[in-house]
Amino acid sequence: MKRSLKFLGFHFTIRDPGEHTSNSECWAYQSVFLSVLSLLSVQSLNNIKEDMQKSQLLQDANLSKFKWHVQSSQNSYQSIFYGRYEIGKVTAGQRLDLNQGRGHIRDELCKQHWGTMALTTKNNSSYMSTSAHAKNHLHI
Repeated sequence: MKRSLKFLGFHFTIRDPGEHTSNSECWAYQSVFLSVLSLLSVQSLNNIKEDMQKSQLLQDANLSKFKWHVQSSQNSYQSIFYGRYEIGKVTAGQRLDLNQGRGHIRDELCKQHWGTMALTTKNNSSYMSTSAHAKNHLHI
């Protein structure tokens, strides 16, 4: 007589003991086999979890680096703005230049803001995709 067992998507057939194997030995072999499979499953889950954590840390580091560059650029533009403001208040022509510079800085900051938002969205999407892929992989 045969019994069928499904574990982690694999089908196993367990035969009843033959003449030279006792029933208790068969059950002991089956128990050891299932224990080994369980350990392999836990190890696989831990590896996937570690890979996801590494990916998340890398994405966080890249996002932090990008945000630092944006902040640095914004600080540079602000210092340019304030320096031009002090110089530009002497004449009307210089005030016009100042206003054009402000518009340029405002546009640049707006572009950077939307760039940061797009990168954050892409980062979140990538994380969700990786997470969904890992979950699907575990349920196969």
